[in-house]
Amino acid sequence: MPERLCASILPEMLQYSYRVQTLQDHSDEELTAESIIDILSYSVTFAVDGDCQHGPVIPEIHRSLDMKTILGLTIHHMRQPYASKDLIHCSLRLISASALHCSSVFRSVPALDMFLVAGLKSKNWGMRGMCFGAIIRSHITSAVHGVPMLGLQLFQPEFFEEMPPHLFHILEQYGLSRCHTIEVHHVTAAYEAILDFWEANHDYYALGAGLADLTPLLTVPDMPSCNIEEIIPCCLQELRARGMSADTRRADILEMKLLLNKLQDWDLLNSKCQQFLARNPDSAFIFYTLTLSPDAKDGLRAAKKGLKYITKDTTPSLYFLLLRRAVELAAVLGLQYFPKEHKQAQGKMMWEEAIVFLLTALEDSKTFVDEAPPDHPGMPMVLHWNIILEITLQGPNANLKVIQGALKKLKISEEIGNYVPQARN
Repeated sequence: MPERLCASILPEMLQYSYRVQTLQDHSDEELTAESIIDILSYSVTFAVDGDCQHGPVIPEIHRSLDMKTILGLTIHHMRQPYASKDLIHCSLRLISASALHCSSVFRSVPALDMFLVAGLKSKNWGMRGMCFGAIIRSHITSAVHGVPMLGLQLFQPEFFEEMPPHLFHILEQYGLSRCHTIEVHHVTAAYEAILDFWEANHDYYALGAGLADLTPLLTVPDMPSCNIEEIIPCCLQELRARGMSADTRRADILEMKLLLNKLQDWDLLNSKCQQFLARNPDSAFIFYTLTLSPDAKDGLRAAKKGLKYITKDTTPSLYFLLLRRAVELAAVLGLQYFPKEHKQAQGKMMWEEAIVFLLTALEDSKTFVDEAPPDHPGMPMVLHWNIILEITLQGPNANLKVIQGALKKLKISEEIGNYVPQARN
C-alpha cells in the first residue's frame, strides 16, 4: 500500500473505537449516526477490503477491528425510519467491502443476511448489485475451490441399494446409464484396464492413446508403478512419431492433461493451448482448459466456444463442465461490473453490462439444471447460482414461487450427495 495512503487512513483508524463508542452512546442522533457511518465507510472499508489471494489491504488493522459491533450498529441505523439515502449508501459500501474478509461476522449477525436478501428486491440496480455481490463474497471463503475434476471411483452395487426409493426413482427417470456415478465407474474401469495393459506390455503408444481418449479425466492420475512426469513424455513422443492427425490430437490432449496436473504456469498453459488450437480448432477439451484463465472474460469466451463444438472429445462430463464454467464466469463478471456503475464501457453503463452477464449466467444455469444428471457434483453449486440470479434479476417483481422448483432440486441434490461414493482424483 502506498505510504501516503497509509498515512491518511491510519489517523482515522486510530479513532475508530472512539467513533463507534459515540455511535453507541448517541444512537438516537440522526446526524451523528450519518456522519460517523460516512467516515467509517471510507476508513474501515479501506482496511478490510481486498481479494481472496492477497487478503485485507491492511491486515494488522483488520485484525484489531471489532467488526461485529461496527456492522451491527451499521445495520441498526440503516433500518431506522430516519435513514437517508446517503446513510444507506455509505452503510452498504461498508457492508459490501466487509463481506469477504469478515464473513464470519455475517453468520453471527443474521440481520446482515436478511438485509442483503431484501436488497435483492430493490428497484435500484446499483443497490441490488451491491447486495448480490456482498452475499456472494460472504460465502466465498467457505466454498470449495479448485479445478472441478471427474475423479476415479469403482462403482459399488450398494450405492443404489442403500439409496432411499424416492432418490433412486429420480435417477431412474433420468436414466441410470447416464448418471454421473455410472460414468465415473466406466472411466475408472477403463483407466484400470489401460494400466493392466501397460503393466503387461509397456507399450508407450497404447498407454498415451488410452489416457488421451479418456477425455472425462481432465488430468493424468497417479500411476502406482511409475512416475507420470517421466513416462508421459515418452508417450507423447510415440504418439507424435506416428504422424497421424488423430495421434497428434491425442498427444496435444495428453500433454494438456499433464500441464493441468499442476496448473501453476498459466502463461505456459495458454501458449500450449494456442498451439494446439491451431491444429485442433474444434477441441472442446482445449477450450475447457482456457476457461481456467485468470481473466474471467477470456475464460467465459472459451467456455462459450467450447460449447459450440460438440465433437468426439465432448463427453457429457466435459459438456457439463464447460456449462458450469460458463455459469460461474458470467456471474463473476456481473459481480465485478456492478461497482463500476458510473463508468462507460462501449457506450453502455457498466451496470448494464453486468445485467447482461447475469442474464447469460441464469440461462446457462437453467440449461445445466435441466440437462445435467441429478447426481452431478456441480449441481448444488449451479442451483445456488440459479436461485440467487433469479431473485436478483427479478428484483422488486421477484416471485418466490419461481424458485420453488430449484429449491426442491437443491434439497434432492444434497440428499443424493450423501449417498454418492467419494471420488479419488
